[in-house]
Amino acid sequence: MPSPVAVDETPEPTHGHPGHEYPTHEHQMATSPVGSSQHVPPTPVHSEDDNAAGLKHIAPASSPGESQIEDVRSASSIGGLAANSALIEINQKLEAVEGVVDILKSTVGYDIDALRDDMEESIRNLHMDMLTQFHQQSQEMKSAFAAQQQMISDLVQENHKLREENQNLQNQV
Repeated sequence: MPSPVAVDETPEPTHGHPGHEYPTHEHQMATSPVGSSQHVPPTPVHSEDDNAAGLKHIAPASSPGESQIEDVRSASSIGGLAANSALIEINQKLEAVEGVVDILKSTVGYDIDALRDDMEESIRNLHMDMLTQFHQQSQEMKSAFAAQQQMISDLVQENHKLREENQNLQNQV
């Protein structure tokens, strides 16, 4: 049976502005339900230092050779709180999905255990049936051989009697 999911009670390492801390990417990757074999891109982080650097986002070109450039500074400074609330909302959705995944894992685990138990019982019953049939056939063969042995013994005795009678008749002539 699968064991209950362990909850990591250690505080998450955080970085960012006071009052707006969020887990580090390394901690998210270590506790991610996706696993280490799949790559989950980190959540983009914008701080005041990033805004000062003048980050630009290059959108896909609408036609060959043409590109559109958007200034992300204003979006990150205006949407800083909105981004935090969006992160919180995403984390809540992720936790809900993780809960569903855990429920599915435990359900599948229980179903697999039940299937394994059923298979073991079926195999055990099949072995018992095979042994029972073998024993029955063995007993039938034993009784058939005993009957044949008795017939052969009777025929050998009759053959002896006939030889003796034949010998007696030859001696009388």
